[in-house]
Amino acid sequence: MNDLERDGRKGESIGRTVADWNRRVFVGREQELAIFGRLLDGTLGERLLNVHGTVGCGKSFLLEEFGRRAEQAGALYLPLGGGWGFMRSPEAVVQRLGQSLQAAGISASAPAGSVGEIDCIAAINRAAGERKVILAFDHYEQAGAMDGWLREALIPRLQEEVLVILCGRQPLAGPWRLNPGWRQLLCDMPLAEFREEETAELLRRHGVIGEEALRHAMVECRGNPLALSLLLATADPARPPAAGTNEQYIRHLVRHALDDIRDNELLELVRAASIIAYFNEDSLESVLGRPVGGLLFDRLVGLSYVHKTDRGWTMHEVIREAVKEELRLRKPASYKEMAERCAALLLREIGQGVAGPDAAWKTVELMSYADNPLLRAHYRHSRGSSHYVEPLQMSNIEEAERYLIRRRELAKDTVVRCADALTGAVFEYRLSAEETLYRLSGLELRRWMALEPGAVLLLKEPGGEMVGLFVIVPIHLGTIGELRRGPVSQAFFEQADSLLLKMLYVPREESPGWFIRAIDVTDMADDSLRSASVRVTLEYALEGKLLLASPPALDFYRDGHRGLGFEPIPGIVHYDYDGSTPVPTLMIDTRGSRRIDYLRRLLKLSAPDAAFAAGEAGEGAAAARSGPDGAAGRAFAQGLSAPAEFALRPKRPALTEREREVAGLLIEGGTNAEIAAKLYISEAAVKKHLNAMFQKLAVKNRTQLVKTLLEMP
Repeated sequence: MNDLERDGRKGESIGRTVADWNRRVFVGREQELAIFGRLLDGTLGERLLNVHGTVGCGKSFLLEEFGRRAEQAGALYLPLGGGWGFMRSPEAVVQRLGQSLQAAGISASAPAGSVGEIDCIAAINRAAGERKVILAFDHYEQAGAMDGWLREALIPRLQEEVLVILCGRQPLAGPWRLNPGWRQLLCDMPLAEFREEETAELLRRHGVIGEEALRHAMVECRGNPLALSLLLATADPARPPAAGTNEQYIRHLVRHALDDIRDNELLELVRAASIIAYFNEDSLESVLGRPVGGLLFDRLVGLSYVHKTDRGWTMHEVIREAVKEELRLRKPASYKEMAERCAALLLREIGQGVAGPDAAWKTVELMSYADNPLLRAHYRHSRGSSHYVEPLQMSNIEEAERYLIRRRELAKDTVVRCADALTGAVFEYRLSAEETLYRLSGLELRRWMALEPGAVLLLKEPGGEMVGLFVIVPIHLGTIGELRRGPVSQAFFEQADSLLLKMLYVPREESPGWFIRAIDVTDMADDSLRSASVRVTLEYALEGKLLLASPPALDFYRDGHRGLGFEPIPGIVHYDYDGSTPVPTLMIDTRGSRRIDYLRRLLKLSAPDAAFAAGEAGEGAAAARSGPDGAAGRAFAQGLSAPAEFALRPKRPALTEREREVAGLLIEGGTNAEIAAKLYISEAAVKKHLNAMFQKLAVKNRTQLVKTLLEMP
């Protein structure tokens, strides 16, 4: 505030100064304010406004703005907030009403007993005969037994011109909605988090500008107004540290979230619920290591920041992270124990197939327990996405082609910023406009659509707008020709070991996996779009097949794919993105029991893999990975790697030494005659060994036998 502004405000109260500042920084809520305006002028006939939303969504701040709007309209606004200590009895409520009336200059007899109650209500009704009157009860979740008294004794005696606002964390329930009379008077107003533009405007009004500050605020606060306010109060948003390093920020946010919890049992349950993304009573018992009573669980899911989804219950993401971080700081041993139980639960469900269609998001959640700050940061907000995919077809081909044109016209330099909530580590990736288009180079959508229906998927937001494009090609006899000729994929199909290629030359129905030709979204800095990309990639990775990719040799792609468990195939390099930078081809192998080994590796990643450096993706990298003879690298390239045993893996019948020799030559593509000649045995002996393996491995023909042998440890 400058000197002129300060001089013009002389004589005003401190309270007025605070209120004026709050008015200047109030942003958003246009729809809610419009509804209030219609209630104020009588356009809407409802007389009971229920404002509700999770902790920190700005309910009290909105009520302040309602009060300012009511005052400007000449209405009488009677706020009853500041905590519900006064709600211990009807007499105490009337006492507070009398004080509010007195502050507004309206006289009423001293409220005491039934006479005071009658006089107080009469004073409100008299005022309502002259102008609009609004009674605003804040923190209504603390009303307790007074809820029934207000509904049955106080509010029914007010004139219809009085508007009553009941504002709390939970929507009104019970008789408020079951009774037809109350229901027809009720106007429901749920509050959502701030959108990105509202967050940007709030920062601007606090003097904070710049894309970096906005990105940090969105990553840390997810649009929660309270979290934003605390961030502005406890840090310099223009040069922000990660919120996980700011204990004052965490402490304030948790205090606001847990201020209505009065017993240790429920508090412990809330902390356990912060460890797991989506929970039910069974999973919480697994995390806690003891039974959870049904009544206690009901109290947990009744909290305002806990809501039901089709995957189970979940906590509001900002609150969840704050509670989890406070637990990690205050009780590191308890946090570690519960986190390990949660990881074991997820790993067991995925490994046993219990997860079913939820395997992808459960794998994303599993990543948060990895001993890798970058991995946790990169997929911190990837546990959910409302986007969906639809296959490319004639009905939407023009839409997809317009997407490509729009992407090239609107490409811009991009900064992707993410932070690990546990360690405070901040990671930043910068991509030029040209680099953001690398994965779209050389794409011929109509050719892929004709060659392999379903290979091209359009990513769409809930409203139907296309915001991304995935080209994930199944590998089989019908597609290998195109993959051998096309950029990015050509190198693998020209340079891969002949044994691996033989495994790929199969009919469509026996396809062993996919090649990710492209994954592109309109804005890689958008958490929700990266989340959708992660989800789709994991869905393919967990299919129990091979998944190949060759993304640009940039840190953003390299770290992201490494985080997802991709490993470089030694010796296979191309230069197709910029003509000069060597780019490796990567692979995830989840065939058979390898899926569990894949998931277990995700939990142990801790240091960069030198083989991911594009300059080391050739034979030198293969030697570094494989040792002096390069055997391990060749075995990986052939798809014959032998992962560590896992408890859930069924034990394979042992093959004799001769059967193993026959199996090795069979995998190389040898006929019975060729195998017999190399082993100096008769063709009849070869058939005998093959039949023995058919029986031992429960297969019916040579194709199934080769497939099973390749999947064997």
